[in-house]
Amino acid sequence: MNVHLAQNILMDIQNVIWVSWMDILRVLYPVVRAHVDNMAEGGDMSGKRLLLSRSIFFVLVGSCMIIQAAVAQPTFHIPHEVHFTIGEDVGKEGEYAFSRVRLLFADDAYFYVVDDKSPVVRYYDIGTGSYRGSLGRQGDGPQEFQDIYSGVVHDGALWLFDRSLQKMEVYRHGVHEKTLRISDEDFKAPQTFMVDADSVLITHSTLNEAAAVECIDLATRQKSCAWLDLRGIMPAETYPRENDSNVGVSVHVRLEPVDNRTVWFVRSRYDGTSWKASRQNGGQSARAVYSSTYAEGSDYLASKGRVYEELDFDEYYERGTMAVRVRFPYHHNVYSNRFGNPKMYWVFASTVNVWYDAQLSMLNVAYVLYRKNRMVDFLLDTVDSRTETVRTIKIATWQGSRNAIGSILWLGDDAFIMAWNYDGIPVILRVTLNLGG
Repeated sequence: MNVHLAQNILMDIQNVIWVSWMDILRVLYPVVRAHVDNMAEGGDMSGKRLLLSRSIFFVLVGSCMIIQAAVAQPTFHIPHEVHFTIGEDVGKEGEYAFSRVRLLFADDAYFYVVDDKSPVVRYYDIGTGSYRGSLGRQGDGPQEFQDIYSGVVHDGALWLFDRSLQKMEVYRHGVHEKTLRISDEDFKAPQTFMVDADSVLITHSTLNEAAAVECIDLATRQKSCAWLDLRGIMPAETYPRENDSNVGVSVHVRLEPVDNRTVWFVRSRYDGTSWKASRQNGGQSARAVYSSTYAEGSDYLASKGRVYEELDFDEYYERGTMAVRVRFPYHHNVYSNRFGNPKMYWVFASTVNVWYDAQLSMLNVAYVLYRKNRMVDFLLDTVDSRTETVRTIKIATWQGSRNAIGSILWLGDDAFIMAWNYDGIPVILRVTLNLGG
């Protein structure tokens, strides 16, 4: 039997066991808990009987956690090899302990980690995962950071942008090279950027920007170009909920520039559509490329153009036993805005990362889709920018409780650095994925 088919069958069996046991636990949990507590309070139980009853109760809860952990580890659907994993054990002074890895970068010697709970940027040997040092510190001076928002590796140098301090710090192999402060008063924080000989190309994420792409002249630190009106491509009224900044559907698009005249972008809640925009003769044009296999055949909640659903706030928070989890198995992917008019959103898809190959001919979109059976699929769409065809690869599947892919960084060929939560434990691994050409 094919090993990947066997893995899929095993995962299906595990999932049936997990779902069935959870259904039983939903019934037994409140009954056993109430029974034990009532008898303990009423003095109707001897010490041994009370201990036995409470032991049964904790066995129910503990076995639930064990089964959950068994199905939480990802199952890969393609040949792969893990070269190292860091983060499973806390190292000296916590250099291998992560909280929420937000950004990953790499040059030819190191990979760099921006973690939400760390005031510095840590870097590690790209071949072994060994800790090599850190960049910066908390503060507002040279080589100090408040909020690292984005970055890029250009010509072997790491550029990091701090949106609070409106500056870029540049390092090469762990050594500081220069600090660049942006003097344009209208400058907004870049979601992504790229560097060429004399300018920095900035991209912004919001659908409401009149100019989602800007150029900053490195000599003057002033804006030298501004284009891409996203409002004309995907009007705000088309996706009105994406303008609500208080919920998890608020980050609008992920942009990946080719140069200062061409950029590709996708929605941050990937809907199977990749857009190519260009500027020419003082205007702009945009064209959409669709994935014909997006969300097909595996009981996905998403479909083309449908990436989340608005829920009734009062119905969702109906008081009772565990009704929320019964009706909405993806409880952890429901986002709430409780300020003003309460809103609820049930999210079905998410974009993990977007990147080009070395020849700038293939756009790669890594994303996750949620299924009705509590499982999550991690997929990759490769868009050929010349033929505008799309190839979809299913990379891995996991049970969607406390397991999630945080980021993926392409190193070249089939080599990747991935930030992952394994049953709630943040780890970073280097892996080779056989993507089949």
